[in-house]
Amino acid sequence: MGRAFPEIHMKTFFIYGVSWTPTVVCDEKGNTALFTHAISAHWLEKMARAVTIQMGCAAVFATAPMSGIQVKKTAIHGTLSLAKEVGQAVQKSQKNKENPIKNILKVYPGKLLFEGKITDLSRTTTEGFAKGYVTINGTNNFSNSELKIEFQNENLIAYINEKIECMVPDLICIIDTETGEPITTELLRYGFRVSILALPAPQNLCTKKALKVVGPRGFGYDFDYKNLLKIPRK
Repeated sequence: MGRAFPEIHMKTFFIYGVSWTPTVVCDEKGNTALFTHAISAHWLEKMARAVTIQMGCAAVFATAPMSGIQVKKTAIHGTLSLAKEVGQAVQKSQKNKENPIKNILKVYPGKLLFEGKITDLSRTTTEGFAKGYVTINGTNNFSNSELKIEFQNENLIAYINEKIECMVPDLICIIDTETGEPITTELLRYGFRVSILALPAPQNLCTKKALKVVGPRGFGYDFDYKNLLKIPRK
């Protein structure tokens, strides 16, 4: 994926033609489900999600057996290396007491979208997803402004003063301002002081074919993707 997405069919493997079956889902108790056929990757998501909910909303899966050629054609190259480099940038910041936000952006060029304090949070588990929103009141250069992020397991749309500033598949990352540690939707809490980074999604996720699956409409929004960041993609 080159980022986090909440649903199986949102993988570039499946978007660009790799078979989504066979797929195996299992839990820590030893239960196993095998899917040998599904009419689409989206249907596989629906069926595997239903099984996962019965497993206590936590399971692991194996899927998409591929040839080396298929991996080269459909994977987002450099994902693991980039994750490692971002982690090292955060560790370096903590060790040397440097600004973690600046160091992250040196590794993954993007923009500081907002800084502030979490003042409101709505999060419910429905259909096997954590859905809701978080509201952040601005501080420093963002005083007198408010940012709202809507999420479905992952952050989807960011609004500043009710205007959309970043949207899926571009990445909206909530970071602990002091430590540079990521704050996932499950860890959001009232009072956290956070920085919001907007990072451009890999080019593989921004084609017409991919946007049908991972763009705003893929998450139920009634508008098309717009590149609001104007930052070069890889």
